[in-house]
Amino acid sequence: MLRPLTEKDREQLLVFVGKEPAVNLFIIGDVETFGVETEFQQIWGEFNERGELVAAMLRYFQSFLVYGESDWDHHRFAQIVNEHTGKFEVSGRSDIVERFENGVIPKLGQKRQLYLCELQSAKELSDRNGVQHLSVDDLNRLLVLHDQIDDFAQNDNGKEQMKVSMEKGASRTYYVEEDGKIIASASTAAENSRSAMIVGVCTHPDYRNQGLASRCMSALCEDLLAEGKTVCLFYDNPVAGRIYKRLGFKDIGRWTIYRS
Repeated sequence: MLRPLTEKDREQLLVFVGKEPAVNLFIIGDVETFGVETEFQQIWGEFNERGELVAAMLRYFQSFLVYGESDWDHHRFAQIVNEHTGKFEVSGRSDIVERFENGVIPKLGQKRQLYLCELQSAKELSDRNGVQHLSVDDLNRLLVLHDQIDDFAQNDNGKEQMKVSMEKGASRTYYVEEDGKIIASASTAAENSRSAMIVGVCTHPDYRNQGLASRCMSALCEDLLAEGKTVCLFYDNPVAGRIYKRLGFKDIGRWTIYRS
């Protein structure tokens, strides 16, 4: 049986997606932050004959996140996506969402694949000398660094979104500075009680190849692991992948995003 979930289903849902906290980081974070039923967020669940959840799909505005076990009815979830008006995004572990290909969702759009990796031990992390924890008041200094990074696209609401995430405890940033200027940093996104995604790992072009970003990442990961959280990240650049693996990250699967 497939039906919309309510707040009464919250505990069962979190237990279900909590089986894989790295894979379901965004679902866990959104439920903890916004609840099960809001104007911009909705969740559907499929139950077996014993009343157990076997699949769930979250809609956050126009983005759909899907998670399922081996035996679930992807055609019924596809019907919900197909009824959505306007542009949309579908994402999830590759073996799960690729079931929507071959016309099941005709307007899947552009496909992008990433590696998902997880850190389970702090033993290979580097030192954290000089690393500091960013406060909300220092956001402008961080954005000055981000402006120097070609791969970082800024948007009009970027600062406000980061501020809100930090205040809600869904994001934090660790950094290294020199002469009052932030020269390297690493951040979390979608941080929740069980897991956190590492994002925004960067170094100012004039200070690269000194291990500064790795130092920021190491301090961040060490603290997250000490809090009992699963630490994960996405990458599609093999060079970056080698750096993460030197710190102890291991690939746990592929992640696919479709944008219509």
